[in-house]
Amino acid sequence: MKNRRSNRGSKKRAAHRVDRQALLLQSAFAIVLVAIVASGLTLVTSAQDMRELYRMMGEVQRERDDLAAEYSRLLLERSALSSMQSIEEAAENELDMAFPEGVGEVLE
Repeated sequence: MKNRRSNRGSKKRAAHRVDRQALLLQSAFAIVLVAIVASGLTLVTSAQDMRELYRMMGEVQRERDDLAAEYSRLLLERSALSSMQSIEEAAENELDMAFPEGVGEVLE
């Protein structure tokens, strides 16, 4: 009889160990599954962020190109306005200036 009781106790301990191992394996599987899902979501969000950054970079490059073109136009306009002929025209037309007629020679 004593032998039967000890046999039952060892079966209970073995069943308890198996249940505990199964629970540990299930827990480990659940943790790994959660980690895989989390890393997948992180990958998706980082890919979306990368696409958004590339879109923004394209916009900034277009703006840079537009500004460079405007700068070139402004340089051309400045050089055209600073020519002697345009300065003389502006002096005559806008400021009513005229070259003196009686000047023959400049003395130092």
